Amino acid sequence: MTMRLVTIEDLTKKTQEILEDTEPILITVEGQPKAIVLPISKKWRNKLLLQYGKAIRRGLQERGITEEEILTEFEKFRETSYRR
Repeated sequence: MTMRLVTIEDLTKKTQEILEDTEPILITVEGQPKAIVLPISKKWRNKLLLQYGKAIRRGLQERGITEEEILTEFEKFRETSYRR
């Protein structure tokens, strides 16, 4: 398996281009390996999103937080963020 080597500086400048790669990517900081990014297929991405969505929903239900409350908080955040 080949692995592309990318510095953190390159990742910062060319994130989208780098993440479109179909090979694993080794990210380095000051010459030291720090992370490996593995590409995922659309099928796996959808499965992961579905599982994370279910886990988030369960966590919110356990805490008694409704979707309405979340949307209200997002709207408040947008209003304050765009005013800056």
